[in-house]
Amino acid sequence: LAYLCDHVINEGAKEIHEQEVGHAVFGRRKDYETAAVETPKPDPRVRIFGALALVFAATSAVLVVRLAAAPSVRQTAMAAAVQAFWAGVFVPGQKTDIVLDSAALSLYQELDGRPAIRA
Repeated sequence: LAYLCDHVINEGAKEIHEQEVGHAVFGRRKDYETAAVETPKPDPRVRIFGALALVFAATSAVLVVRLAAAPSVRQTAMAAAVQAFWAGVFVPGQKTDIVLDSAALSLYQELDGRPAIRA
């Protein structure tokens, strides 16, 4: 940009060509091919990083699927304990009374569409 401004202001240039800028600013030959695009070679570390990221993503996906599919020993033991507890509370063929606290009763009445009893 400094070259272009200097060339226009100090030398009064009406046109500046790509090859002229390439030679003066970037040190290219005066007859270099303007249509040729120089592509830098990719850094091999990018491929290694990409491969590692792919392996990490695949491993994470497999672990998530396996953990979601099979319940843990702790979950199985917890489920058995909860079932045993509630089997003792709610005995088949026996009437069970459920006592709610004030907040739960108000919520239940609100959800049921009944007016809440105010004390």
